[in-house]
Amino acid sequence: MRSKRLRRVVRATALGLLLVFIGLASVILLRGGYTPQYRSPDSIASLEQITPGGSPQWVLIRGANRNNPLLLFLHGGPGTPTMYLAHDFQRELEKDFVVVQWDRRGAGKSFAVGLSGPELSVSREIEDTLQLINQLRSRFHQKKVYLVGFSYGSYLGILVAKRAPEVLHAYVGIGQLACSDDENRVIQDSFIREQATRTSDRQALDELNGQRPFDREKWLFKYGAEIRSARNWWPLLWSGLLAPEYTFQDAVNVKRGVNFTARLALRCHQRVHPRKCAGFANASLFFHRSIRLHRSGAMHCSAIREY
Repeated sequence: MRSKRLRRVVRATALGLLLVFIGLASVILLRGGYTPQYRSPDSIASLEQITPGGSPQWVLIRGANRNNPLLLFLHGGPGTPTMYLAHDFQRELEKDFVVVQWDRRGAGKSFAVGLSGPELSVSREIEDTLQLINQLRSRFHQKKVYLVGFSYGSYLGILVAKRAPEVLHAYVGIGQLACSDDENRVIQDSFIREQATRTSDRQALDELNGQRPFDREKWLFKYGAEIRSARNWWPLLWSGLLAPEYTFQDAVNVKRGVNFTARLALRCHQRVHPRKCAGFANASLFFHRSIRLHRSGAMHCSAIREY
């Protein structure tokens, strides 16, 4: 009797979990993109398409008070957006700023089949950024904006700060790129070796010494240098799937955009070192070392020491 009752409970629980899964999957697959609204009439919460340089791209503009200072966020990658993570990390910022998330050409909601190399050049991105900044200044009647660049976005951001410091209150670089890719790999490998030696991790040391195939990303995750408090990409992916601003197709396009922009080798090999920026900008420059937030935060710290 107990056995039959237990089986019924197990079946009912399994059915309930299946229905929840189907319901959640249906919401994710069928929803349209939107952004939750504020109740205050002074606020702004807008998901809209713009066309800098004639290319359709998406911006998310959110703030508790539309008269607060503007803050434009430049994502990394070059094709890795942060708009689909905004619901998880920027609500506190929205209390004091009008925060603008922008999926640039080829990234996230702005991914489009048929984009070509010239449309994704660094010079084109700089022009798009300045055009968006000027549109925001005009729309919100503000003379300047705060510009924040993360990872690759910090490379783009510092070039914009060099080009047009007069339109910025300040530039903030998070995980500021200041080294070549080869130098970054040396820093990363040194970090992994230090951690592996400290913990007597024979497998990691063997890979570093060439005795096994080396999976750098695996070890960066293990030692907490990729994403804070995570050992893989799943927390980021799950957060993105729950983003109200993204449709399921938008979420699929995140990976496509990352791969597409990576193949085009969008990055210019020249790096602008923060130390060389002190003399060219009338805007303030801030560099944030974000250990364990992202590999660029943990692995580009030499820029901050030298600056």
